[in-house]
Amino acid sequence: MRAWYDLLRPGGRVVVSVWGARERVRPLGIIVECIEQIAPHLLRDEGPLWFSFGAPGALAGAFRRAGFVPLGEEHIPLPRRFASVEAFWETQTAYSGRLALLLNQLTPREYAAVRACACAKARTYCARDGTLVLPMDAVIGWACKP
Repeated sequence: MRAWYDLLRPGGRVVVSVWGARERVRPLGIIVECIEQIAPHLLRDEGPLWFSFGAPGALAGAFRRAGFVPLGEEHIPLPRRFASVEAFWETQTAYSGRLALLLNQLTPREYAAVRACACAKARTYCARDGTLVLPMDAVIGWACKP
């Protein structure tokens, strides 16, 4: 964020979109929880996770630390729908480059265990017709350079 601050003129504004807290971004949170359970060594030196700015006020705090004046923050629910548990796994593991890098470091046995764990957790969101609806929140924050 500091680089954005340095680029903006006084009065300039920045808008940022990030994932919400882990418990409100279940499609990704489920898989990360399973990796933590089965292969925690992969996340030790990973740096900030996807959810680092999801808690209320976290994004505003990051803006302040970079020198910005936070102007607002909004948490937006974006429920994620999947046709099946299999569709959940295939979609989630295909779209996130960072997640794919983590999964590629797993042994075949660990990968199978993470997949089984994540699919079992995802099943708890199944409707009678087999579809899934998982909570997935985004956070939009905006700030200005004084």
